[in-house]
Amino acid sequence: MSARTYMISIRSLETVKKSVGSKDADLLNAFLQGLPEDSHASDYAEEMIMGSAPAMEPGCWNYVIEPLAKHLDLAPYRLPLDDWQHYDIWEEYREIADPLVSESSRQLLGFLEAGRPLVGTNVDHDGCMFGWLTASEVNSLFDELNALDPEAFEDLDGFHEEFIDALKETVDRKDELFFGAH
Repeated sequence: MSARTYMISIRSLETVKKSVGSKDADLLNAFLQGLPEDSHASDYAEEMIMGSAPAMEPGCWNYVIEPLAKHLDLAPYRLPLDDWQHYDIWEEYREIADPLVSESSRQLLGFLEAGRPLVGTNVDHDGCMFGWLTASEVNSLFDELNALDPEAFEDLDGFHEEFIDALKETVDRKDELFFGAH
């Protein structure tokens, strides 16, 4: 996938998850009124909020998460890894990191590479995708990756260091992490 990536530190994704399939017309209307007319989020918000929660969540929902989090006062914050590289960096990163980390950290990295649905069972890679980690998962992943020798990742042009910085900032904020690619 040649999508561009971004990461957001967010107070909690729980309220966002509860909006999926909620059929809350008041939420949808208030949310849409606060969006610019050219926002991609408006294209997908109605499906996400007013439709039934699908097993395969459209990857394009990543356009909705940040503006919805702002609307819900969840203090989303763009992290330093924002638009760093093309999405395919994750495959290279995992080739190096996977043998050096625990099974649980491999699973968490997998959520960032392959996606993690909000309430469904999978993310439909429709040219876009998203994933997320809880605050405790971010803490665990940060602790393990931060202990690795950065020189193992030297061929990745600073990706490891910027990823560690993004995780650290999320840990310091005591937030959850949202990752999107489009």
